[in-house]
Amino acid sequence: MMLKSFLKDWKKVDYIIFFLIIPLILTSIFLLPTSIKQNLILNPLNPTLISIFFSNYTHTEAQHFLSNLLIYLITIFLLFNIETNRKLFLKVALLNFILLPFLVSWFIVYFLPKLPPTQGFSAILSSFVGYILFSSYSWLRKNCYGKLNYSFLFLLLMVNFLIWSIFEKGQLFYILFLITLLFLFLNRYSIKTILEWIISETKRNLEENLLSFAYKIFILSLVIFFTFSLWTLLPSNIKIGKNIINIAAHYLGYCFGAFVPLLLERWKNDTQ
Repeated sequence: MMLKSFLKDWKKVDYIIFFLIIPLILTSIFLLPTSIKQNLILNPLNPTLISIFFSNYTHTEAQHFLSNLLIYLITIFLLFNIETNRKLFLKVALLNFILLPFLVSWFIVYFLPKLPPTQGFSAILSSFVGYILFSSYSWLRKNCYGKLNYSFLFLLLMVNFLIWSIFEKGQLFYILFLITLLFLFLNRYSIKTILEWIISETKRNLEENLLSFAYKIFILSLVIFFTFSLWTLLPSNIKIGKNIINIAAHYLGYCFGAFVPLLLERWKNDTQ
């Protein structure tokens, strides 16, 4: 399956930033005294510049912090395995860490001011999950079928919404089903080519190193799950105990991660 080795194609500074510095920042903020963290949590009715930004890095509950940190590490681990454009990834990551917190917080302040005080890394985390969708598409285009176009990316996105609509059990399912069928038809040759390539590569890899093959299957399985994981970010039950899941932040983050790299790629192609 030709997935890149985790230890190749990335610089030491990449590992230091994404696997050490970012987790240390999140941990340091989590360990701050409660009296300080209260100033970092965003109150939509009384926002401050500090809370608008730092609320996206703040956690007051250990379970919330640990779950976000774990999923972040898994997500970055997968991206380090499948990402085909290091420079694009670094640009998107920078926008995730710097620009996205302001966009999400301002959206909440202006459009959802009645929400309770918000905090957490979920919006940025959702953006990296959305980026996996784009990165999966880019990897397939580079390694499987060079003529793959953006309609395939939208097919992946529509499948995500279709899965989500199944859990919602609404009439929207039928509309999304028809749209998904349309994108399946438009990408029928691409899908056929990719499936033939996967079968060929599977046979070839089975004849080689079994441990390497097992690693590739492990990564591939995780990538498939995260590529179609939008339903986990937009649950129908948004209240867990006393906490309310900010699905608006999840949705905005996911769309940011899925479409910003597309826009950056198109902008680069148009300027060349």
